Amino acid sequence: MNEHLQQFRLEQDWVRSVVDAMKKNLERGVAMSDVAATLNSSVRTLQRRLEQNGTTFRQLRDQARFELATDMLAETNVSVSEISRRLGYEEAASFTVAFKRWSGRAPSRYRASPPPRR
Repeated sequence: MNEHLQQFRLEQDWVRSVVDAMKKNLERGVAMSDVAATLNSSVRTLQRRLEQNGTTFRQLRDQARFELATDMLAETNVSVSEISRRLGYEEAASFTVAFKRWSGRAPSRYRASPPPRR
């Protein structure tokens, strides 16, 4: 395997670790300092690595929220308002707007016909 591909995979694994750390704490809010501590990193190192990967804390938090939302919508009967609360939203309407931005569909429409799992 060439060195560039190996580095890319390491960085992708690291980004996945950030998203997974966020998913564990969304309900009570996700602070950069908490994610950094989970990854045994400083906040500055986390910021630097996010920048090197061309992403932001907010983008990865949105990815974590979207992944959890789609799982809950497809696999449970939990209400949209409860899902929004679990994802750290104060208002269900804010979650619905965000979900539409991510997927192009309202959460209720997504639940009615989720895309096939890979």
